Amino acid sequence: MMRITKPEPGDYPAYYKPYVDAVPEEEVMTYFVRSQSEVPEFLRHIPADKLGYAYAPDKWTIAEVIQHVMDAERVFAYRGLCIARGEQQPLPSFDQDLYVRNAETSHRSLASLVDEWSGIRHATISLFAHLPEDCLDYLGFAAGYPIRLRSLPWIIAGHEYHHWQVLQERYL
Repeated sequence: MMRITKPEPGDYPAYYKPYVDAVPEEEVMTYFVRSQSEVPEFLRHIPADKLGYAYAPDKWTIAEVIQHVMDAERVFAYRGLCIARGEQQPLPSFDQDLYVRNAETSHRSLASLVDEWSGIRHATISLFAHLPEDCLDYLGFAAGYPIRLRSLPWIIAGHEYHHWQVLQERYL
């Protein structure tokens, strides 16, 4: 499997630095592979009756947090695909609150969320594992900022890690 080394701070917008720094492994593909068993195990321990719980008014529910993590992974992976294929058009940002509102997670079961997460993670691993190595240094333009392809898997992993920490600390 391809090794994707940690990006340099200039490879991505500064606001992603906490996510990149949060990845506990020295190599992001190791995190992705390990997460395939650990994340479903973590999520399956969430009581089904807590999926609709939010720790404060105007905060997302547990189901919405899980959905947000999945939506963001899809968006960041799509950006990676576009940059890898040489896309020169600026890639749009996304309104995370709009996505959460329109996801309508109140009808979702925990099992369906875990299954969806697993499918997305499998696709993400497959995408990044099979990219030509030279394209990791390709530069794209997303959400108004230049971003190097190698940054995107690190952002995906760190963003997810951050939200799982929030779930543990504030929701469970």
